[in-house]
Amino acid sequence: MSQQTANLYSSACLSFAQWAFTFMPMINGSSVVMRHKFDGAETVELIDSEKITNIHLVPTQFKRMLDSPEPVKEAFVGDSLESVWHGAAPCPASWKRSMLDWFGPKVHEYYGSTEGAFISR
Repeated sequence: MSQQTANLYSSACLSFAQWAFTFMPMINGSSVVMRHKFDGAETVELIDSEKITNIHLVPTQFKRMLDSPEPVKEAFVGDSLESVWHGAAPCPASWKRSMLDWFGPKVHEYYGSTEGAFISR
């Protein structure tokens, strides 16, 4: 991660994800956009407006983004986005397929304990 990266974090700061997706990037000079709560449509819009390069999500957030109004989804460009990380719960195959169709091969799933580092993608 570099100064050109911008991470969007909109989950509760209760797990290892907080460290991996907020503190570590900030220490390395990245921008971090934090939200008080998650809104699927707002997240889609923020990716473009804030030139987000990395985002961490859980499967429920995938679904909320997929359920965004059609005009929001159609306006999405996403050319700044480099990686979409997800974990913390099983992801239904249909949601994952839909996210891959929409975002392309930028979607990475990780497995590991709350206290551990990423061990798979």
